[in-house]
Amino acid sequence: MDQSLVDSVRTASKRAQMVDLEALIRFIFPTELQHAMSTGRLLAFGFYGPLDADAKLRSGHKGSHVVGRWELDTMCRQFEREDILQVYMPDGKSSSSLSAEESEQLLAQADSRLKMAKGKAMMRQVTEEEVRALFDDLEREDGLLMFHEMQERIVEFRKESIQRNKVIFPDLISHSLGKKKSTGRKPAPRPTRSNSKTGGRVSADVAPSSMFLANSGYNPMELATQTNRLLATRAYQICDIENGNSPALTANVRLVRGACTPSRPENTQHPKVWDSYCAKRGTHMGGFVKSAKSSTTAKRSTTIV
Repeated sequence: MDQSLVDSVRTASKRAQMVDLEALIRFIFPTELQHAMSTGRLLAFGFYGPLDADAKLRSGHKGSHVVGRWELDTMCRQFEREDILQVYMPDGKSSSSLSAEESEQLLAQADSRLKMAKGKAMMRQVTEEEVRALFDDLEREDGLLMFHEMQERIVEFRKESIQRNKVIFPDLISHSLGKKKSTGRKPAPRPTRSNSKTGGRVSADVAPSSMFLANSGYNPMELATQTNRLLATRAYQICDIENGNSPALTANVRLVRGACTPSRPENTQHPKVWDSYCAKRGTHMGGFVKSAKSSTTAKRSTTIV
């Protein structure tokens, strides 16, 4: 084979892997959409790119099919679902191991700060400035970027975004797009037990030091016995018949306060206090709701002082 032909094929193949950043911006932020799902479009480009000459994503045999907007929306929603589920998965475990019912429950109970986007999207969407900053330090050849380098950067960006969303208090961490900002100040030393006034992990105003003592309190068997006792005596106060076997009762029943026994006033024949059975003691009446005349109302006039 002619060497010039081989060189031309290699050049054309390499040229096909080069991406114009402005074309990518037009794909992620189309002018006809007010709230484009930019994060999902960025991930779709990273997994199924590069783009054609018209800044369109293609699929099918030899790229004969142009991916439509409705197809991109479906892909973006799937990316968002996977990212939200992955936030609540342990490290090294994929969200694909969850059943459909478990996935829907996690999505419904996900933190509200993850679902704060406008338009069709659920999660916060990247801006044009963030996309440009993502590829700002990559090498360019004739003003074009290599697709494989961009793909690696997008995969890294997705992993860092998931790890960032796992933080309970993100406002306490000063970093953007996985890059930590330097403030020029030394971090404050962490308090130790030697310089703590109470000798505990937190102040006594927050929790008593007895909460942090080792080898104290219930053992696992005693804790299970206590939980079963609470389920048998207090679970009815926080659930209905349909949800009587809900797993959440095991944790929530421990938060139910004990019933307060009202004191009976002395030298009072008919104390006006309700008991746990919703009846007044000493009146021989099951209720005091106004009703039509009956044998019960005739008895009421003789029992109530």
